[in-house]
Amino acid sequence: MQYESTLRPSSRTDGPPSSVSAHAAVVATPDWKMAVDLLEAELGGPLTSPDVLVVFINDAWQSRYPELLRELRQRTGASTIIGGSASGVLAEGREYEDMPGLSCLALWLPEVTATPVRLHQESLPLLDDPETWHAHTGVDPAGLTGVLLVADPYRMDAHALLCGVRGCYPGVPVVGGMTSASEHRRQTWLFFDEQVYDEGGVALLLDGPVRIQPVVAHGAEPVGEVWTVTKADRHCILEISGRPALDMLFETAKVVYGNEQQGGFSYGDWLIGFAANEYQDRFHRGDFIVRGILGSDHDRRGIVVGGMPRVGQTVQFQLRDAALADVDFRQHLLDVRAARDAQPAAALLFTCNGRGEDMFGEPDHDAATVQTLLPGVPVAGMFCNGEFGPASPKQTPVLHGFTATLGLLIPAGS
Repeated sequence: MQYESTLRPSSRTDGPPSSVSAHAAVVATPDWKMAVDLLEAELGGPLTSPDVLVVFINDAWQSRYPELLRELRQRTGASTIIGGSASGVLAEGREYEDMPGLSCLALWLPEVTATPVRLHQESLPLLDDPETWHAHTGVDPAGLTGVLLVADPYRMDAHALLCGVRGCYPGVPVVGGMTSASEHRRQTWLFFDEQVYDEGGVALLLDGPVRIQPVVAHGAEPVGEVWTVTKADRHCILEISGRPALDMLFETAKVVYGNEQQGGFSYGDWLIGFAANEYQDRFHRGDFIVRGILGSDHDRRGIVVGGMPRVGQTVQFQLRDAALADVDFRQHLLDVRAARDAQPAAALLFTCNGRGEDMFGEPDHDAATVQTLLPGVPVAGMFCNGEFGPASPKQTPVLHGFTATLGLLIPAGS
């Protein structure tokens, strides 16, 4: 395992600006060199060495990633660069899906120590021993105020990663997303300063007078009854409450649509939710960790889902619903705006690649909603293969699906 040059605390206590501040920008153009020029102009000209530059870049430029990152480092003088590839990028009310583009959030964090950490699948066992991990990173967990996490969905075990992070930093907010690529390619990339990696993850540990406040808005509505998984095999749920899982799905669809649609059943809008707390009596939207239904195993009358279901889990079928997703997101943002004592200085938006224009029927929905309801807050982000954020009842960090997850940076005493 290689750990050299993967940790470098970055803090600043002098020079402008004197308080937590940020600039966000997004550009889309076929020419990556022009994109850097336009990005610099969007950010307001030459920058004064931000502490952190969070960068997301469409994979159309994957062969140019090293050059592009070097150019961004030279132009901005950023102490730390982290980020990854994305099927779509967004910032400042605009979203560009499946086209060449990049977005970034430049952060100035006075008196904050921002420690970047390079993660590998092979290094996950280190997270099983918190004392060893704390010594390895040099970060005191007592002062930690938030973790920004970006990981590869194909060569990093997200569940094991989150379990390790939760164990090492109990109670610390975690927000972020799984990298993505256009046309659902099974290859993504991660950025750590000027280095590009095709596996693992990157994290940014924050310690000081700023905290991360996660906001998770769901994009699906529970339908039908609540059931229990009674038989499963890897990614396939075979039985629900003792009956073939595929039959249960068709029966739920019959109730919703008035017919079973078995001949030409479309799985696109159907999802399944796994209860975050299996011991509560009633379940509502937001009480589930939602996964996609990827298809069926007709021979065994099972359904293939994202993730690894287990026997005994409480489940409920879900339907993607653009109108309710819009209402849910707006209500969360209105709650943020109403909290006058916790106004964000910046935000990172991780939205599922199952949302966007395909879901809402119009471009820019999530990014524009944030800009409208949190005016003046610099926001950048990407479309993800899954979103890291809290789940009730204990606000435990989990890997969500089909959400818009926002990481708000709240200065102390705001």
